[in-house]
Amino acid sequence: MSCYTSNVRRCAFLLGFVACFAWAQSPCEAKCNQLHSECLKRCAGDPKDAAKPEAAKRLMECLKTCDAEVRPCRESCK
Repeated sequence: MSCYTSNVRRCAFLLGFVACFAWAQSPCEAKCNQLHSECLKRCAGDPKDAAKPEAAKRLMECLKTCDAEVRPCRESCK
């Protein structure tokens, strides 16, 4: 299994995880999770670029960026 495939699966899992627990969240947490979900969707990129070696690195950097972008929102909910 390629690194990219495992990263895509991780991204899909995170999106599913967020969706599963959306019902038990405060409106503030739900807003933050929606922002995070939208960011993760942008990380997926074009499927035809998936085979390129730099795609896995780009995906991981994008995931880190999404986490950093949503952190202030989540902290404000506490």
